[in-house]
Amino acid sequence: MFEGVQLDVVETGRFRPLMGPPAAGATLSVGVGATISLQGSGADGTLGAFVKDQHGQSYLLTCSHVLRGTGAGVLQLDAVDSPIGRIATVSQKRNSC
Repeated sequence: MFEGVQLDVVETGRFRPLMGPPAAGATLSVGVGATISLQGSGADGTLGAFVKDQHGQSYLLTCSHVLRGTGAGVLQLDAVDSPIGRIATVSQKRNSC
């Protein structure tokens, strides 16, 4: 519990870099620590966490400079920062600095 919010921490295990796009028909598996980017932005950053709201809807958590704007696709990048697939869409932003 942190400031009245229930927390559940899940360890991710060992990270390994992705190189290139997945095989045809494969599903992307993104984890905390992955490099992500807003489609067309040219900026990237780290996926910090997955969070769920009170309705069970899942969201990605990262720094605000990584995902500016709404409605755009969120891309997972490989070890050399080339896009390998779309993993989400920016639906809302909350800044608290």
